[in-house]
Amino acid sequence: MRLLRLALALPLLATAALSLAACDDPTGIGEQVIVTDTVTIGVPSLVPESVPTALDVISGDGLVLGGGRFPERPSEADVWDVTVRLQNGTFSLLPRGAVGLESQRAAITDAIAGTTFEGLDEAPASSRFNSARGVALSVGSVYVVRSRIYRLSSVNCWQFSKVQPLALNVAAGTVTLAVATSAGCQDTRLAPED
Repeated sequence: MRLLRLALALPLLATAALSLAACDDPTGIGEQVIVTDTVTIGVPSLVPESVPTALDVISGDGLVLGGGRFPERPSEADVWDVTVRLQNGTFSLLPRGAVGLESQRAAITDAIAGTTFEGLDEAPASSRFNSARGVALSVGSVYVVRSRIYRLSSVNCWQFSKVQPLALNVAAGTVTLAVATSAGCQDTRLAPED
């Protein structure tokens, strides 16, 4: 009988320990995980069908990003946050709302002045994000993308990513981006903690 009570008590102790550990985290969202990748996406009218035309910044498992997506495919029509366009030789990243879709909270900032990709450690205030217009890209500048809403258990979540264009190829119609996503639900931290 004591063994049965001990077996029933262990899951409760583990839950209590996890709850206490979360109290040390000021965001209440657990251990910080930053997922990084380099992704190339292209302008829909200029690239072959094998090149993705949108970016999914969500890291649902904390290991990999959604990465390049193909919004024209029914299976990926809703699983992206920003897409790329080229006008008069200038590339822009556009959130879902800027191409006439429901934004689902997906948004982007203008370039964040006075910082580097490595140096940006926190997403800016909500007022800096826009969901209705594109943002012109330049190599080396740093932008922050807020993902669309997704459900985690019964909670509405979104993630923040810092994005830096590494290459803009007008002839090929492609943009290569460095992306670092904070994998926690609504976690605004964008750099590893010391």
